[in-house]
Amino acid sequence: MAENARRRAWRGGLRRLKTVGAGKPKARIDTSWLLTDGSICVDGWLVAPTGEGGRIEACAEQAGRTGPWLPLLRKSRPDVADHVSGSGALNVDLGFVGRVAGPVDPSKASSIRLRGPWGSMRLPVEGLRHEAIPEDIFAGLQLDCSALSPATLAPIVGVIAASPPARPASASIAYRNLALPATASTGIVVPFYRAFDYLPNLLRALAPVGPEIELTVVCDDPGLADDLVVWTRSWNDAVYRVPMQVLVHDHNAGFAAACNTGWRATSSALVLLLNSDILVYDPVRDLARLADGVGGGVVATAPVLLFPDGTLQHAGMEMVDAPDFPGFVLPGHPGKHGPADLLPAGPFDVPMLTGAAVCVGRDDLEAVGGVPVVFGRGDFEDVLLSLALRDRGRLTVDPAVRWTHMEGASYRRAELGGIALTLAKSVVVGERTGGRR
Repeated sequence: MAENARRRAWRGGLRRLKTVGAGKPKARIDTSWLLTDGSICVDGWLVAPTGEGGRIEACAEQAGRTGPWLPLLRKSRPDVADHVSGSGALNVDLGFVGRVAGPVDPSKASSIRLRGPWGSMRLPVEGLRHEAIPEDIFAGLQLDCSALSPATLAPIVGVIAASPPARPASASIAYRNLALPATASTGIVVPFYRAFDYLPNLLRALAPVGPEIELTVVCDDPGLADDLVVWTRSWNDAVYRVPMQVLVHDHNAGFAAACNTGWRATSSALVLLLNSDILVYDPVRDLARLADGVGGGVVATAPVLLFPDGTLQHAGMEMVDAPDFPGFVLPGHPGKHGPADLLPAGPFDVPMLTGAAVCVGRDDLEAVGGVPVVFGRGDFEDVLLSLALRDRGRLTVDPAVRWTHMEGASYRRAELGGIALTLAKSVVVGERTGGRR
């Protein structure tokens, strides 16, 4: 009922925009969230009389006290532009998003003041939410990628750094093969979201391995679960007979959360975290090599990952100053897109491992608390995991194990804030790690 009321109010606000073209600016805060530091994240729109909103700043006002002014970021809102008559219809970048400084007492009435070239206005804060910030509020950001800096991304950085933790997902067992072994040496964990196109390839590859493994598929998309389970039951029981189970999250919780659900549901001493879009070759030999590679001071090892054209994709990572974005530090992949034949002949140490495919001791995963959740979907969880595991021992890559990674089968970077969101996350991760590389 509350959600329906919000939708009616939102549509009413759009209907009132029909009069825009002269007079006072029109604006609305669609949604606001209380952040952990007492500040507020706002997502809304504004149409100025001239149709040109320009720079927007905001501050919180409560009990007659006003906080500091902070800039908000503009973003595309075609849904609003479609309802505007007058000069505002020419400007689709009517949205705004960002952090408004607190602290704000959620038990008391508060408002947000906006100001820009068009003047200023006050909007009430209604229905303040106490929950994780959805990543898609940054979709449609209008930023000059050639001039991005930590300062220009401060409105996003502040939201990410102080976003409340995501609601933990609960998982139910939707399928379990009766042949699932209790003494498998390696538990393979594969999250799926939006599609399971590569599952047939994985089951076909793993079928010869037998009871040495247990495969745990985590469906992080409730809407996908029925089709996934029906297909798995039909084909795995009759054809592949891979020892496996399918766990289904009650809501989309993200890659890191799905990995944690998966490895905690296994009993194996070793865990292979594996992206769903990796093509595994010669699994009997390769899985044995990865298993043998953990131990003797090595806490985690990984295969070499190749692009479909055979060039190198991942053979370890390192944090580097981003050449295209001065002021930012991003994961670098030495030799990427180059020939894989230039790698050393035997296993070699690396500073970090990609989360797309990594074999790690269960005890070490337990000790570091599993895969860290940064914010939203993907990005930098493997950096933080690598740093935590590196405190416990060495990280290595085995060049004798080479798999193909299709990369990006489910992550919608362009729809979720693009490179600006990734760069903002890098700032937050740098702050959390003290700049450690």
